[in-house]
Amino acid sequence: MIPRFFFPIFCGSFVLLLFSAGCGNPTPYQRMQGGGLLGLGDKEGYEEVQVDGNTFRVNFQGNGHTSKETVERYTLYRCAELTLERGYDYFVVVDESSATDISSSYNYGTESTDVSSSHSAQKTIKLFRGKKPEGNLAAYEAAEVLRYMRPHVISPY
Repeated sequence: MIPRFFFPIFCGSFVLLLFSAGCGNPTPYQRMQGGGLLGLGDKEGYEEVQVDGNTFRVNFQGNGHTSKETVERYTLYRCAELTLERGYDYFVVVDESSATDISSSYNYGTESTDVSSSHSAQKTIKLFRGKKPEGNLAAYEAAEVLRYMRPHVISPY
C-alpha cells in the first residue's frame, strides 16, 4: 500500500516534469537536425544545397525559442564557413529571404490559446577567390565574418 503523503509529492513532481519539458532552448548553430522517427518532427539548424559550381543556397531553421536575429546571424555565419571550406575567399549574396511560421493551439481545459512562432532564413550566395570588391554591399570577406561573428554563435560542440 502506498502512503497517503506520497500522492501529493508524486503529483507535484509530475507537474514539474511536464512544465520543464515545455521549456526549450534556442536552436544552436548546428547542421540541420530533426526528422525524428519516420521523418516526423521539426528540422532545426543549417543546410546548404549546391546550385552550380560556385553557387549555394544556405538555409537556417530555428525553433520557437530562436530569435529572428539569431537565425539571420547563423545563416550568414554558415555562408562564411562554407566559403572557406570550399577554398574561396569571399561571397556575394545574390538572393535572400526569411519567413516566420506562426502556429497556435487551443487548450480546452484552461480555455487558453498558445501561440508560437519559428523563424527561418535563406541566402543564395556565389563564392569567389581573391580580394573582395570595394563598394559591393552584398559582398562579404568570409574570414572577417567568422572573426567578428564567432563570439555570437552558440554551438552545441
